[in-house]
Amino acid sequence: MKKLLIPAVMAAMLISSVPLYADGSIKVVVDGNKLTFDQPPVIEDDRVLVPLRAIFEALDSNVDYIDETKTVSARRGERVVSLKIGDNSMIVADRGSAETIKLDVPAKIINDRTMVPVRAVSEGLDADVRWDGDTKTVYVERKKGQHEISSVKLDAVLKGDDGTGLVDFYYSYPVIKNEENDPFIKAINETYKKETEAFYESVKNEYLKDAEMRHSYAKDNENSEYVGYMRYPLMTFFIDYTVTLDRNDLLSITQVYYSDLGGAHPITSKVSRTFDLKAKKQLGLGDILEGTEREIEVAAFRAFDQYLEKEFGEYPDYAATVKSDMEKKFDNICYYLDDNGLVIYYQVYQVGPYAMGYPEARMYYKNNEDVFKTDLSGAELENLVFSLDGNPTTGYEWTVGGKSDNIDIEVEYASKTPLEATVGVGGKYKFTVTGTEKGNAYLSLQYKRAWEDKALKTVMYSLYVNADNTITVIDIAE
Repeated sequence: MKKLLIPAVMAAMLISSVPLYADGSIKVVVDGNKLTFDQPPVIEDDRVLVPLRAIFEALDSNVDYIDETKTVSARRGERVVSLKIGDNSMIVADRGSAETIKLDVPAKIINDRTMVPVRAVSEGLDADVRWDGDTKTVYVERKKGQHEISSVKLDAVLKGDDGTGLVDFYYSYPVIKNEENDPFIKAINETYKKETEAFYESVKNEYLKDAEMRHSYAKDNENSEYVGYMRYPLMTFFIDYTVTLDRNDLLSITQVYYSDLGGAHPITSKVSRTFDLKAKKQLGLGDILEGTEREIEVAAFRAFDQYLEKEFGEYPDYAATVKSDMEKKFDNICYYLDDNGLVIYYQVYQVGPYAMGYPEARMYYKNNEDVFKTDLSGAELENLVFSLDGNPTTGYEWTVGGKSDNIDIEVEYASKTPLEATVGVGGKYKFTVTGTEKGNAYLSLQYKRAWEDKALKTVMYSLYVNADNTITVIDIAE
């Protein structure tokens, strides 16, 4: 949003104080797309540094720079990564929690470009990073969902009549790829587009006028004791989004609305929607959880009890007051799905002070399958085990047509029926898939004869290997 303008003198000071060297042969590939840089990557202490704007924007993030503190930040959805020039730490904030990560190499200025360690910032934005030493290539890849979702963005500074920048505005909204022109997906895309553009228009029509009025007052009353109060930073508005679930034909998206009018603190809100793309409907709580409306409410507050115990266990009277307020406002409850279950929450200020943020509780799918109508099986499996019908007496057998390097697979003919008794009947092939390294994964299985090129059947698995090498099934295509 704001340009990174650093004096050349500072750049020279930073360059002269560290042992680093530029390597124009280093390539950076993000989600399959090779990046181009106006400043080549550099290597310091075996760490690759790249221009921050290129890597952050390639990861669908909005970039900001605060000159007073020399701090760079990137935001994607609710996740914010912040680095200070020359500091060996990075802060990653997400949904009310924050973590400080130690950096082997700090961000620095080189030839008027802010350079950041590519691995650290990419992983901070929840992307996976792999270094190929043979080709000197850094591969950065975000978790793939079942559907291809791109972003439409706008980054603008709205100006007053005299050309002064008054309102900083950024938006990003999702567009689901829709090659088959599905009317339901088309309607989803149109909804996000219209709502985002309507918010932008409201900012231009309402807040720009207010910002211009305050600016004009300050300019016309430079000697007034109130001018200092009136001279505040740009008003800032943005809309961004996070996809929390995209598998099993289920899609859950949460938008974040942010408004900073120069008051005590920003105003934020979230809008979450969950869609069943197979049934062509938006899901309510009654579509996700079993039971009557009252039973669903009881289950939700059982989950909130755990939240209240964690946050206010030392203050039981206050926890009881918050819970009572929650129960009165159950109709205002918001929710979304992720790989592991249901997350329910209230908006900021609805049931407590601003400092409480979004009161949020989780209902896990695992071990609670009888509570859910919606099928969220296939997440974080120690091993992916499944069977396919086959009959080796016909000359056909299931073989691995292809797979990614971060999974291993064992294949065995697992039928209990003796092989000689399966003629014309067939049995079962058993597959056991194990994750070996974090990242996106694929598996292609073919049912074919060894002497034939064409397979009679093909099954494709799209998977994700988590940090603990458990496996989440994204999609299965036949």
